[in-house]
Amino acid sequence: MSAKQAIKAYCRWCCCGSDSEVTACVVKDCALYPFRKGLTIKGKSKQGAVKARCHECFNSIQSSKCTQADCALWPYRDGHRPTEETIAAVQKVTHRRILKVRASG
Repeated sequence: MSAKQAIKAYCRWCCCGSDSEVTACVVKDCALYPFRKGLTIKGKSKQGAVKARCHECFNSIQSSKCTQADCALWPYRDGHRPTEETIAAVQKVTHRRILKVRASG
């Protein structure tokens, strides 16, 4: 998942899965706000915006210690492209979550 896709997924999650709510979002002080529609903003970094949002959520400058690996932004929480190990960790958590849902339903 690219940073652009991660931002769109996070915004969709924040807006309860509604694309129209993402478009109509009024939370202009959110670091992701300029990128919510998948646009590229000259002079602004998507990874930097994700890092800023993670700092807001984690209420700290130590977002690298976040354990919410099922969050769409988690691989980019440090403000750069994730490593192969990070991608593998996210896939593992996602797979476990899918298996848990299947087992319960």
